[in-house]
Amino acid sequence: MAKQTVTPATAWVANSTNPFADQSFQDGDRSGTESITGTGFGSAADVILFDRMDAYSDGLISTLTGPDIGEYIGYDNVTFGAINQAYAITDDGRKWLANRKPTDVALDVKNSCGFKWANASHLQDFTFSFRMRVPDGFKFTNAVSTNTLGGTASRLKMHWMYDSDVGELLDDLVVFTIIGDTSNRVAGNAVSPTSVSEGFIEYDFSEIDCVNDNLFLYSQTRETSGGANDGIIETMQVTPSFYDRTVLTDCDPFNGSGPFAGYNEIILSAWLGRNAAPLSFADDLMGYADIYISEGANHRARVITHDAATLAASTEMYIVPHDTWSSTEVTFTPVAREDLTFRSLILGDGTLRENV
Repeated sequence: MAKQTVTPATAWVANSTNPFADQSFQDGDRSGTESITGTGFGSAADVILFDRMDAYSDGLISTLTGPDIGEYIGYDNVTFGAINQAYAITDDGRKWLANRKPTDVALDVKNSCGFKWANASHLQDFTFSFRMRVPDGFKFTNAVSTNTLGGTASRLKMHWMYDSDVGELLDDLVVFTIIGDTSNRVAGNAVSPTSVSEGFIEYDFSEIDCVNDNLFLYSQTRETSGGANDGIIETMQVTPSFYDRTVLTDCDPFNGSGPFAGYNEIILSAWLGRNAAPLSFADDLMGYADIYISEGANHRARVITHDAATLAASTEMYIVPHDTWSSTEVTFTPVAREDLTFRSLILGDGTLRENV
């Protein structure tokens, strides 16, 4: 695990008339196609969903066709307290998917909201990534004060995937769930991916940034056979002051009970609770963006832009879908905020080609 210490950037302060209108909004204009050339890049991932959230305007999202790649089938009508709607907010110069109804954010009502996405086949080998942010002046779910993490409690399930053919609770996984022992665990009601050497798959709870962006990634490749414990699980957790990329090769991604067909539906922005003081939803608000899902034999292959020569030293990082990918050239088209100085590739077998 590599860590660095930096001073967090000063957060943008919302204006008094519209707390979700950022006066320095960056739109999604493309910066032009870029290429990375070399040898041995292998084959591309099949990117089946990518949503920067740039297509939406502040307020109620009435379209399901906003993603850069793919589209949604509806809104969250599955998790308890969801209102079957989705809302966009603006913070830090860009759009985010709100996890609660923004007009009611000061009230002690859950009113959680998000998108529902479905895939034609069940996901077994896949990579899932997203960005999370707590807007300035608001609270991480069930925190006592604004822009702080808060203490222990089972209080949040960020994104929830399941097999709709057998029911939501029978074959499901949450990426990730915060549970009472202050861990960010990848686990559902029926499935808890595990590593022989490391145990449950977790992110670093104490390194969640409640002021700046957080980038999270979960990637799994199934076992060669039941009980082989040779599945691969990769995680990434990135903030301006923290970087961790972990690859475990002794895993059972489908550890638990159930049919294990995989996951064909995902609720993006799922459950939130209030299981510790202050026991109120008032001023709780989080935003999600850069939702990325890839599948197939090379699902781990991806382009990363960053602002330092190494990933560990970078304070900004983006996963940008490729336009084309061959063994000798990868092309991609970043938007302005993603057009950072350095580029790296992670190949389909997980090999890092840094600063290419």
